[in-house]
Amino acid sequence: LVALTVMVGSFRRTVDTWITQSLRGDLYIEPVGHRASAGGTVLPHELVAAAGRLPGVAAVDTYRATPIQYDGALAFVVGVEFAVQRDHGHLAFLGGADTRATLDHALREHGVIVTESFAHRHRVTAGDWIVIPAGRGPARVQVAGVFYDYSTDAGAVLMDASTFARLWGDDRVESLALYLAP
Repeated sequence: LVALTVMVGSFRRTVDTWITQSLRGDLYIEPVGHRASAGGTVLPHELVAAAGRLPGVAAVDTYRATPIQYDGALAFVVGVEFAVQRDHGHLAFLGGADTRATLDHALREHGVIVTESFAHRHRVTAGDWIVIPAGRGPARVQVAGVFYDYSTDAGAVLMDASTFARLWGDDRVESLALYLAP
């Protein structure tokens, strides 16, 4: 009975964390065919700018991702808006690290955050430096934090969208998450 109670309680916490972090925005916008072609479909920059001007929209989080090979294994690099995640997101970091401070540090230092699965697979912790194969050549970046994530077991490296654009020479947006005002 004790084991079953502990298991059910743990499962509930895990599902709550998964849903809270997976469904971050209030409304999502992506182009037709995005699920099939991923980075092959993009949103026009004018649409991205216009979404932020809609009445009731408090913030817009952009998304851009690309697969990479890291230490011979598949991983993903994702560009998002760290300031939006800091102010509106629900990322939970290992060890109880403060979300706001972690994302502020990553923004200031052009650092990254990595998923728990990436950290485990590649033996990476907060404060470590990693070299990722970016579009414009290898990039050495510091890991500002490790966060709980259940979206991919391949692991992911998240960086601010501006850092992604600089390292890949690509400022296209695949999808948006809109955060609405109360």
